[in-house]
Amino acid sequence: MTLQQTRTELLHAAGKSWDALLETLRALACASDSMDLHTQGHSERVTRFSVEIGKILGLPEDEIEQIRVGALVHDIGKIAIDRRILAKPTLLTDAEYAVMKTHTLRGCELLEGIPQLESALEAVRHHHERLDGKGYPCGLKGQTIPRVVRVIAVADCFDAMTTTRIYQDPAPVDQVLGMIRASAGIKYDARVVEALAQGVQSGRIVARSEDSSQNKPESLHP
Repeated sequence: MTLQQTRTELLHAAGKSWDALLETLRALACASDSMDLHTQGHSERVTRFSVEIGKILGLPEDEIEQIRVGALVHDIGKIAIDRRILAKPTLLTDAEYAVMKTHTLRGCELLEGIPQLESALEAVRHHHERLDGKGYPCGLKGQTIPRVVRVIAVADCFDAMTTTRIYQDPAPVDQVLGMIRASAGIKYDARVVEALAQGVQSGRIVARSEDSSQNKPESLHP
């Protein structure tokens, strides 16, 4: 399916109902994740982790709803990236990495102009930003990165590091938490990192490698 065909499908669903739009988004997120065997279920897990982090932080329900939708679609732009790059079994070249990074902007192309998804654009565009300004695509720093995005970025990292990828085996959860904590205040919001750690320690957040109910969909309704 081309980018334009995907956008047409989204616009059609948006014109029907919110539920129809959500089901289309879920299907597209699943299709995007499935382009690489190792990322199947990634968007659903990031959604679950992000929502739990938001709840631990005591965020208001409207912000948690933004997190639900934003996390689900954060990688949707990968549907427009060459599968040979997404599933490459070796490190990407600089040129290939430059293409990979465009998934943030390609995702925005898909969602822009759909009023119901306006709040999700921040997550799609900025989930690879870093507090120190060395992220992409805009080089945002510190508190200029929206809080919703700071939550999703930590959940995204946690899932990536605790699952099998082409380039890595999953690391033990305690080791992953230590590595993420070491980047608190540099890459990640320290309060969000500690909320993740609290969620893991309490059993509210369970890594894929330890979860017997892997890929259970996160409800997009309160």
